[in-house]
Amino acid sequence: TECMICLSDFRNGQMVRILPHCSHGFHRKCIEQWLHSHTSCPICRNALLVPGSPEKTTAAVP
Repeated sequence: TECMICLSDFRNGQMVRILPHCSHGFHRKCIEQWLHSHTSCPICRNALLVPGSPEKTTAAVP
């Protein structure tokens, strides 16, 4: 599987951020940079800022 922002594969031990509501995953640094200027998922454009929901989840690739 690859990060759709940088198009690089996820590797063992890398930090991956899984977005709430759509569950799309990206390299942590890639999505953090994206979110500085956007408020939606780069794949499905689902709005990320929903009141009362967790903003994001981070996990390591097994």
